[in-house]
Amino acid sequence: MGCLFTKPSSDYMIYVQTGDRRNAGTDANVKIVMHDEFGNSSAPITLDNYFKNDFERGCLDTFHVPANKIKDLQRMGKIDRIEVWKDDAWVASDWFVDKIVVDNRVTNNTFVFPIFRWIKAKYHYQIKHLDTSLPQFDEYPEQRKMELQEKRAAYQFDQKVAGGPAQVKSMPSDEQFSFDYKWDIVSLKAKLIATSLLVKLMAHGEWDSLATLTNVYTESTFHKPK
Repeated sequence: MGCLFTKPSSDYMIYVQTGDRRNAGTDANVKIVMHDEFGNSSAPITLDNYFKNDFERGCLDTFHVPANKIKDLQRMGKIDRIEVWKDDAWVASDWFVDKIVVDNRVTNNTFVFPIFRWIKAKYHYQIKHLDTSLPQFDEYPEQRKMELQEKRAAYQFDQKVAGGPAQVKSMPSDEQFSFDYKWDIVSLKAKLIATSLLVKLMAHGEWDSLATLTNVYTESTFHKPK
């Protein structure tokens, strides 16, 4: 199923970019709460488009939130942070998110929330607008501590050769090169060759016979097929 999906415009638009990593997509239920600069919060919003498989790997999903259906949104100012979480429903529940963007169509303000992390089930992640903070000024130190512990567990170092450099003991599966990309590259190469041949065919001019077709092949670029 493709990534594109359209619906009528709304007061609020929420864009969610799922990462292009192995097993990045999820079938879990996702919710979000928006918090503004004055301490106002929206009610929990379920991110779900009916009859569409949301949060597929590498896809951008759009969710429409009419403000008149959620009264708290009508009086909100600039979105200062979001709170996002998911459950562990369904088998494919892992989820890697690149970013979430909130677009207020009434005020024409756009708020960007960089995620770039795996979202584990039932944990409420607090993400600030633009998510920039020095560690000593982080407003959510427990969240940072939890994520650092997960990184230490995933990226353990090992000296595999005596006197040699330290290496990752076991590379996480989502960091490994995916064979999906291999086939994408092969497909792209085939398309480029076919396009180049077509350009040569169109530029050749008159055709005396079918044998003239061999003139588009050259030893330096495209070898004459057997």
